[in-house]
Amino acid sequence: MDDPQAKLDRANENLATLTRLIGEFARETYRIDAEPDFWSEPFPQAQGNVVIIWAEAKEQPPSTLWGPIIGDIVHGFRSALDHLIWGLSVEHQATKGQTPPAGRIQHDDPWRKIWFPICRSCGAWKNAVKEQFWAIDPALLALLQPLQPYATGKNAPDREPLAVLQELWNIDKHRHLHVVNATVELRDVLSVNPFEGMPNPSGIDLTFDFEIVSKRAPGPLVGRAEVGRARYTPRPGGLIGVSHPQMHMNPRLFIDVAFDQGYPAYGDRVLHTLSQISQTVGAIVSAF
Repeated sequence: MDDPQAKLDRANENLATLTRLIGEFARETYRIDAEPDFWSEPFPQAQGNVVIIWAEAKEQPPSTLWGPIIGDIVHGFRSALDHLIWGLSVEHQATKGQTPPAGRIQHDDPWRKIWFPICRSCGAWKNAVKEQFWAIDPALLALLQPLQPYATGKNAPDREPLAVLQELWNIDKHRHLHVVNATVELRDVLSVNPFEGMPNPSGIDLTFDFEIVSKRAPGPLVGRAEVGRARYTPRPGGLIGVSHPQMHMNPRLFIDVAFDQGYPAYGDRVLHTLSQISQTVGAIVSAF
């Protein structure tokens, strides 16, 4: 029963690689600036103490490079489940003195139908018990049934991690690479002292307080676009009018990569979706 864990481990290694690539993309692809412009607009005229924050995307996520990695990840998770059921079937049938055919398995051989079914309905589960689970210990059915999407997600089984895994796998195998888009959101505006390390004998606070008053909805960013606005206030006792708020701010973007809109992942973040699948598959493999 080492095979399912090996498949799971390899898929998680690929997921770690994808996580690193997305992190590098987020750090290197986006440039942030703010208005009113430091050189052209006097500080007292800064639109009622509100600064506009802009971000610019140098490029879009490389779907043709990351799509095959995503395909490898979902294939590894799906294979781990199939290997699990095969191993459980061989193990149980061995207690009866039966083994699967050596070499090629004929198309009409029941051993050829053994895999981990992912069922969105009770009817599909009943068929799976006859077709895919015929060789396992019947006592295990009570453990496998509650794992199925129709049982874990009664109101929306298509949104369950196993159901999403199945469709991501089918799309990658038979149709096309998965399209991914960047999702960009302004998360925070931190105050910084641009003169950090310089002598400040007066002890005057040179920083501002920033409050986000508006921001764009998370989603792809094409070219240069406004991502949000923040109201700034000099801190009590601070030095007003000496420098501009842009010098004292550090906008923080949340940048991730999301699947294309629509079925099966509905625009969810790639790493979030794949991590959920990893946890679900890992729990199943560990349980057996």
